[in-house]
Amino acid sequence: MSELVSGSDPEAQKALADRHLARARRPRSVKTMPAVRPAERGSGTYLRVAPTRSRVLNAFLHEAGVVGLLSPDVTILDEQALAPRLVEVARKYLAPMLAAAGNVEGALRIAAELPPVTTERGARLVVRRALSAPGPVGVCARDYEEHRRKTGAPEQDDLEGQAILAAFAGRVVAQAERLLGPHVREEVQATLRSLAPPRTEGRPARKPSVRMPAAAGQGAPADKKRSLG
Repeated sequence: MSELVSGSDPEAQKALADRHLARARRPRSVKTMPAVRPAERGSGTYLRVAPTRSRVLNAFLHEAGVVGLLSPDVTILDEQALAPRLVEVARKYLAPMLAAAGNVEGALRIAAELPPVTTERGARLVVRRALSAPGPVGVCARDYEEHRRKTGAPEQDDLEGQAILAAFAGRVVAQAERLLGPHVREEVQATLRSLAPPRTEGRPARKPSVRMPAAAGQGAPADKKRSLG
């Protein structure tokens, strides 16, 4: 996906968009994907303990480069649904990014083929469009697919998988800001404040609805829910 907005030649951009569209239309099994080479793997630091209590939100903030936009003391109204909502934040910039790069036809196709994201399944559709892309966005997409292969593609209680989705969204937003301008940061800040409003004074912290991966539990039983703080 980042490949589509990396150049300035409209003809080259159109050819890239056509190639991506043809690839996306072909049914593709995750099992047939080429193995990810070590040099293409992510850093493995998607789960972060700061700046907020939500490690899903933290992954987005770090990758988008907007760590200071929110107060550390925010309320996550629905931790389970947060990652898809962050991917939706990123999806809205895909078509404008293509249009800004001179690929209006590609922008129209992306807008038509990627509906608003409301669930994790919808978020995966966006991620799969970036599996063959170079750069940080493509690396994150491949990390997510590799994670799903290793964990048996869980649909819930998968904190690490949701953090990778959030990181993917953050990387798209970071690229959108570079391509479209500083107004992207202001728009993202307003959206994040609606998704993670400041906690009301005296209100108890909401218990997390996702589980920590066993590797990060530091000896705690894998079936026990851990605090995100």
